Amino acid sequence: MTPINSKLINLLNSFSQNEIKDLKKFISSGLYTSGRNYLPLLNHLIKYKSKGLDNIFAKDIYSKLYPGKKFSKQTLKNRFSELYKLGEEFLIYSGLKEDKIEKDKFLLKMLIKKKLHNAFESKYKKVIEAMDTERYDDDKYNNLLIMKDLNMIFLTDRKRVAALYNQYHEVSQIRLCTYLIGLFEIGFEFGVQEYDNRKYEYNHIVDFLRKLNINDLMKTFSKSDVFIYKVTAMNYYLYKAYQIADKEEYYFRSHKMFTELSPYLKEDYRLSKFNQLIQYCIKKQNEGIKKFQLELFNLYNEKLGQGLFSDLRNKIYLSNNFRDYVFIGIAIKKYKWVEEFLHKYSPELPEEFREDEINLTYAKLNIEHKHYEKSLLNLNKINTNNYLLYMDSSVLKLCCYYELGLYEEAFLELDKLKHYIRNHKEIPKVHRNFNIKFIQIYQKLLRIITDLQKKDIGYLEKEINSCRILVKRDWLLEKVSEINN
Repeated sequence: MTPINSKLINLLNSFSQNEIKDLKKFISSGLYTSGRNYLPLLNHLIKYKSKGLDNIFAKDIYSKLYPGKKFSKQTLKNRFSELYKLGEEFLIYSGLKEDKIEKDKFLLKMLIKKKLHNAFESKYKKVIEAMDTERYDDDKYNNLLIMKDLNMIFLTDRKRVAALYNQYHEVSQIRLCTYLIGLFEIGFEFGVQEYDNRKYEYNHIVDFLRKLNINDLMKTFSKSDVFIYKVTAMNYYLYKAYQIADKEEYYFRSHKMFTELSPYLKEDYRLSKFNQLIQYCIKKQNEGIKKFQLELFNLYNEKLGQGLFSDLRNKIYLSNNFRDYVFIGIAIKKYKWVEEFLHKYSPELPEEFREDEINLTYAKLNIEHKHYEKSLLNLNKINTNNYLLYMDSSVLKLCCYYELGLYEEAFLELDKLKHYIRNHKEIPKVHRNFNIKFIQIYQKLLRIITDLQKKDIGYLEKEINSCRILVKRDWLLEKVSEINN
């Protein structure tokens, strides 16, 4: 039996109805198909592909393509392969059709190749003028470099030496900046990975960046009126903030520059920079530096104020930041803000965990308002199918049980949480440590309150204050204070 080409079926399944119509026109062009008619094969596959590979029969296809001829396995394989290649060509064609900058780059390349210098010069000026009006992202200057490299070929052909040297100098400055920006972004990412306990035996980029001494150059860049210099300095300071733990001024310098540059940045790029600034603030907040709670809150408001909330639609729960907005709003006691955020933005959440997030948020708010029974009702509705939801829910249940004096339930829940963390190795180090320390202290707190051994409370208070990484620190300190009084 001849297997149906699964790559071809997957490709066809990726096309919309309008794209299928355009594909039919595309493969009907003799320019691409050398006269062979692929429409019957395409139409047959489109008709039957929804039934699954097992229900598309090779001999049925062959009899429609070659009526009366003996079945040839190899011939059908060839047609499948050829149609798949045409599908790839169609992807390239449709992609170029919709991407003006790629078309302009290719046209300029061909004009230079054909030595059509007057046409090149006219088109190049129009393209550069259009690009100057675009907002910044990494692609803008990478594309600009390609255009300017082509222009240097033009200037060389026309023997415009002075203009060529000026262009070379400009290109070298842009290339330096794009090179550095790329390195700083990689360095920042490796910093995040290291914080999550992912390390590499060799990391030459990190070693290179740590030895790079360009602080004076970046000071000059930050004061410059040249836009790409400022973007380079902004990325440098953000990278350095993550690299050097006690240099918080690097972060604040980067955030200030980002705010100034933000109106000139494309939306996707702004979102990526917001997320990096937020990652840094979460790291500092997790280290117990409270001023970064307010900084995080301001960042979230700044981000939402610019209409940037597409991350809330992320269907991968661990990449969705909804819980972080709620956490920081509650941490600084902006309860009204949290409720308004919940009402306005929870509809943006993917349906598969929207209700879980809503219930978790109300559970947190109910605890803040001392409505512990209501909080437990919210928590019991949550489907804890990932480690963050499970641990968040469990910790909140432990708080409620304690407040309600349900100590037996608290000991049982504590045991369940310990076993869960022990059995789920995928939990990142930072989340694991946060919760393990909470478990240790909560367990001591439970023993003190149930055995009425107040003599140990002073040691417990010192232990809480000495922990930089701890879930529900303020709540734990509050319970210790209540026992003392």
